[in-house]
Amino acid sequence: MRHSLSLTIKEERGRREDERRRRRRRRRRRRRRRRRRRRKDEEEEEEEEEEEEEEEKESRCDEKESRKKKIKKIRRICKAVIDSHKAQEKNNRAVAKIHGNIKDRLT
Repeated sequence: MRHSLSLTIKEERGRREDERRRRRRRRRRRRRRRRRRRRKDEEEEEEEEEEEEEEEKESRCDEKESRKKKIKKIRRICKAVIDSHKAQEKNNRAVAKIHGNIKDRLT
């Protein structure tokens, strides 16, 4: 009987040690999984941030280009208006000259 008792005690110790090992393994696995998840999450966040920065740069470039286009358009319009005013003044002078000639002829 004593022999069997000592075996059971040894078996019990072995079981406890096995359980401890299993727990340690589980903990290690969990830690590894958590670390992997954290790394993946961090990498994904970094990638997202980089993508956002690139999008912001592109949007800034697009804004600059659209501003340039607007400025060019405004300049074209202003130039057209100025040219039309000059042409109108020239026309008015020509008309005034004709009127002056007609008045001279009438008198």
